[in-house]
Amino acid sequence: MTTQAIAQMPELNPQSLISIVHDELRTSSHKVAESFGKQHRDLVRKIKSLDCSDQFLTANFCAVKFKHRGNQYDAYEMTKDGFMFLVMGFTGKQAARIKEAYINAFNWMADQLQQKGNRLESLPRVEYRGKRVITFEMIDHAHQSAARHASKRFYDHASEMLENLDYYKVPYSEREQMASQGVPVHVRGAIVLTQSGYKKLVARYTAPGVPFVRQWLEAHYFASPQAAVNDEELKVLRRAFDLCTDWLSIQRYASSDAQRVASLFEWRMDMADFERLLTSTDKTAMLPLSSDQAREALELLQARVALERSARIPDVEYVEKNLLQQLDELKWAQRWKLV
Repeated sequence: MTTQAIAQMPELNPQSLISIVHDELRTSSHKVAESFGKQHRDLVRKIKSLDCSDQFLTANFCAVKFKHRGNQYDAYEMTKDGFMFLVMGFTGKQAARIKEAYINAFNWMADQLQQKGNRLESLPRVEYRGKRVITFEMIDHAHQSAARHASKRFYDHASEMLENLDYYKVPYSEREQMASQGVPVHVRGAIVLTQSGYKKLVARYTAPGVPFVRQWLEAHYFASPQAAVNDEELKVLRRAFDLCTDWLSIQRYASSDAQRVASLFEWRMDMADFERLLTSTDKTAMLPLSSDQAREALELLQARVALERSARIPDVEYVEKNLLQQLDELKWAQRWKLV
C-alpha cells in the first residue's frame, strides 16, 4: 500500500494517525485502539505489561492522562519503534494491512518533516522591539499559501488582534532597521505579528500540514534565546501575576455579592494603576519573559486593560466580551492549578 493510497483513506490518513510532539513523530493509544478495533483500556493494559526493558519503555512510550465524563484515565503516546513493538503480535490480514499503513504513515510524515523543516529553516529571523516577529509574506511561504493570503486573513479578523500584543505597526521611520533584516517597510508602514498574533491568525487555517508548520514555528522560530529580566520588568510581571490571582480570590472567596462588588471596584482601580504602569515604559511591550505562567498573566492583563478601556461599547456586547475574557482568565488559573 502506497502513502498516496493511505492519504486517500480518511481513517488512515497519515496526518490523522501521526502527530509531532517535541519534534518527534508519535501516535497515540487511542488512535491505535480505534484502528485495530481494540478496547482502549485493554490496549493500555497491554502497554503496561510489555516485556521490554525500562529504557526502551521510557524512550518509546509517554504516559498521559485524559478526562472522560469527569473521570481521569491513562493513555499513551508512542514512537514508531514503540508502535512496532506493541502491535507485532497482532495477526490477521486486516491487522497486517493496518500495520503497513501505520509504517507508511510514519515514513511519509518523516519525509514531510524533513522537507518542511528545510523550507522553514530558510526563513529569516526577524526581531522587533526585542521580540521575534513574523511577516505576512513569511507566513504565506511557511504554509505554502497563495500570495497575500495571511494579510487578507489578518484584516478580515483584525478586531480580534491586540496592537502591541498580537502585532506591531512598524512606522516608515524604522525602515532601515527592518531592511537590515530583509523586511521592507512602505510609506504607510508594515505589520509584523508576534507569536500570539500568529497563533490567532492560523487558528482558522484548515489546509493539510498546518499543525506541523505551526508546531515547528512555535518550537524553533519563536523560541528565541531569552534575555535576562531586569528589575523594572520583574515589577511588571509580579504586578500582573498579583492582579490575576487577586481576581481569582475575589471570585472564589467573596462572602457575599456586596463584598464581591466592592472588591471588584477596588480591583478595577488597581487595574487602572497597572495600565499606567504598562504605558509608562516601552520595555513592557517587549519583555523577554522566561516564565510561561508570568507571560500568560501579562497577556491576560493587557487584554483586560483593552476590554475595560472599551467599556463604552453597548452593554450587551461588553458583557459578552467580559464573559469570554473571564473564561480565558479561568483557563489560565486552571492550567497553572491556581483553582
